Amino acid sequence: MLSNQNKLELVVTNDGLIVKVKSYTPPSDKGSPLTEKQVLAQLKKIGVKADIDHKLIHEVVAKAVSGSDITGMTVLKGVMPCKEGTQHLNLRGNPDLPVFKGMIIGSLEKYPKDIPGMDVFNQKVLPEESEHTTELKLGSGCVLNQKTNNVLARGYGQVIKTESGIKVKPLFRISPDKTRITCVIFHKDYYNKTITQERVNESLVNMGIEDTIDSKVVQDALEKAKATKTPQIAVVARGKAPIKGKDGYFEPSEAIKPPDIDETDVNVKVDYREQSIFLTVNEGAYLGKVYPSQQGQDGFDVFGKIISAKQGKEAPLKPGKNVEISPEGEITALISGMVVFEGSRISVLNFMTINGDVDYSTGNIHIESGSVEITGSIKESFAVDSPEHILIRENVEEAEVDAGGNVEVNYGVVMKGSGKITAGGNFRCKFAENATIESKDNVVFSSNLNNCKVNCKGSIIANGKGIIMGGVLHAGKTIEVGQIGSDYGIKTEIFVGPKPKNLKKLADEKAKLLKHHGEIKDILLKQSMESKSKGLSADGKRRTRELMDTYNTIQGRIQKMDKLIRDKGISPEDAKSHYVKVKDVVYPGTTINIAGKSLKVLEGLKAVKFFFDPIKNAVACTPLK
Repeated sequence: MLSNQNKLELVVTNDGLIVKVKSYTPPSDKGSPLTEKQVLAQLKKIGVKADIDHKLIHEVVAKAVSGSDITGMTVLKGVMPCKEGTQHLNLRGNPDLPVFKGMIIGSLEKYPKDIPGMDVFNQKVLPEESEHTTELKLGSGCVLNQKTNNVLARGYGQVIKTESGIKVKPLFRISPDKTRITCVIFHKDYYNKTITQERVNESLVNMGIEDTIDSKVVQDALEKAKATKTPQIAVVARGKAPIKGKDGYFEPSEAIKPPDIDETDVNVKVDYREQSIFLTVNEGAYLGKVYPSQQGQDGFDVFGKIISAKQGKEAPLKPGKNVEISPEGEITALISGMVVFEGSRISVLNFMTINGDVDYSTGNIHIESGSVEITGSIKESFAVDSPEHILIRENVEEAEVDAGGNVEVNYGVVMKGSGKITAGGNFRCKFAENATIESKDNVVFSSNLNNCKVNCKGSIIANGKGIIMGGVLHAGKTIEVGQIGSDYGIKTEIFVGPKPKNLKKLADEKAKLLKHHGEIKDILLKQSMESKSKGLSADGKRRTRELMDTYNTIQGRIQKMDKLIRDKGISPEDAKSHYVKVKDVVYPGTTINIAGKSLKVLEGLKAVKFFFDPIKNAVACTPLK
């Protein structure tokens, strides 16, 4: 169990010159984070006497509070000793102010004699006693003039000097899309000389930027920096971002537009890429128009290079069965029938209409082509099947419904446990109770799924309040609903992602092969040693060859077994795309299963997302944003 309090342990290097964090244990959720006071107390406990560097301590505390690992971070430094003959940099100016290209930062000089340092206990440390080097290293942004031994700046930036090196940090920053350059502008330079607009512009020109420089912005920033005595951040060069082309789209005709009512009503809410309501049209009816995508406008970066604009995406809707599209994009019906949106296509299909209920007056309905529309309900013990779509204006009772395409129920499904709905496409209803539902695409509902068995290859999606209460539900992709379970603790099993295969048999067989593989390897090693010491007989050599053949055969079988296990399992990358989102509450009694791992909900959780964490190899949850 995690302690409420954090735990910090410091360590001093062997030469006594540096104090580092040896280990740090963060507090639990209710504990207090690391503070500067705690670090100072630990330093006092160690017995350090050197002057405290509060900047170093602030960096350690800030990183600990952010949740990052602080192991190995430096808390305190002594004064480093310097060995005779080692190089150091003698600065010529003020490192708090910027340098320009070609400016002399300083000169490399050698220590004429050994200079002792001072450890954190205020004890003298000779150069030969130190485990830390003082040899100077040149970093980025600067270059050594071999003739003069001067260190020069490569461009506009700020000198950063440490005990072991020096670099020039650029004060120009190019945006990722290269359409902006941001600059930190000072009014004085490294030698305390006034910085002019011309000098800043020249630095930009040296970078290959000229026509995109905003000289007015540079001048205004310089004047403000001078007036306030503080550096200014300004966008000193601008390109032009490209403008993406307009996407193509489909504009439906009035004949197939849904009625203008509350969008939360599942019976009429429409996504024009999915079939959603019952619509019939006559031959020649105008269904709508597809508008083409448009070309965007090119831009250019700060270097003047053209950035090509992306073409808009094509309209998501294309003509399907029994419709035609004109050169202008107008879509019309070729037959009288039912308008159906199948994925990215609009079609007009033949359909049979059953006026009223499917009951003893009609008998079971079996059609060999087209779709069927039932204006009433499908009564208990009756069956309806169609190679395409089945649309029911009212309810489905304890019945068998089987469609090659979509199944849509205008109201609800009420069963007792023996009926079943099978959809080759989407299934849609307002509510369902005690129902068994299978879909090769999505299951969409608005109100409740109570004690249902649902299995779909797509997603389970709630358009309204969306309450799942009891039952076993499996979605091949994702689940997004309002509520799961109830405050009575009703058992509800939720699965997302591919169904985990039974890998135990394969794993057991692999274990046996590995054991046999290892036994043969041991025998071969033993025979190899015997061969080196006294040689093998002809019979021994024959048995060795046979063992080698068996060894290689088993190794090949193990490799095939590994591939089978990988193919049948769920990879961590695949598992990332499967999740459960609950907008309102998940109640105790719910179990979430992803990638073969389970998470039992033990207390009510509000507005959360469940997902598979490949690092922890477990189902995790996080609050919805």
